[in-house]
Amino acid sequence: MFLAMAAGINAQVALRPLPSPYPPSRPSGSLVTTLTTSGYEFNVIHAVQFTNLVVDPVGPVILPAVINKQATVTPPEPLVPIIQPLSFKATFSLKNSTSRAQTFSFPWSYWATNKIVFTAYDTNDAVVWMSVPIPVDVPPLATPTTLTLAPGKTWSQTVTVPLNPSGDTLADGTYRLEGSISGTPAFSANAAFKVNNLYVAPIVIDPLVK
Repeated sequence: MFLAMAAGINAQVALRPLPSPYPPSRPSGSLVTTLTTSGYEFNVIHAVQFTNLVVDPVGPVILPAVINKQATVTPPEPLVPIIQPLSFKATFSLKNSTSRAQTFSFPWSYWATNKIVFTAYDTNDAVVWMSVPIPVDVPPLATPTTLTLAPGKTWSQTVTVPLNPSGDTLADGTYRLEGSISGTPAFSANAAFKVNNLYVAPIVIDPLVK
C-alpha cells in the first residue's frame, strides 16, 4: 500500500514589484492622476489536500482532491510567508496643483458618492472586476450632481483588488487595472498586474520503504 499525504502548502501568492508597462501618472494641465499597486506579478500556488488515502500500487490513482483557496503571500524581502486573502491593494489619486478649483459633473448622486472607480480588464479588454456595481435602474428623478476639487487638494481612494473576483482565481495572463473619475472631465490612470497559477503535486510515501 501507498499512503498519500498532503504536501503541506496552501495556495501561495508571490509578489514581484516589477515596473508597470503603463505610465504611473497622466498629467493634464496641473491636475495629475496616479495609480499605485502593492505588487505586479502574483504566483498563485494551489495545494491539493489529501487525508489518509490508500493508493493501489499497481495503478497509483489518488482520489479525492480538494483545492485549498487560502493564500500565503511571500514578499520580495524578506521571504517570510504570511497568510492573507488572494488580493492586493491599489490606490488612485487625483491632485489639483493649480490655483483654481476644478468642478466635476456626475450623472447623478450615486456616481458623485462613488467618484473614484477601479476596473480590471483582461487582455481582450473585457471587464473582470469593478470596485462598485453599476446600477440597473436609474431613479426617474435623478439629476446631475457636481463636486469641486479645491486648489491644492487631492481625491484619493485605496481598494482591495481580488485575484478571485468570481470565486475562482483569475486565469494566467497580464491584466490592466484602471482607476478613474466617474464624472467629467475624465481623468484616469492605469497599472498592469500579472497572474500565474501553479499547482503543487501531493507527496506520496511508501511506508514499506525504509
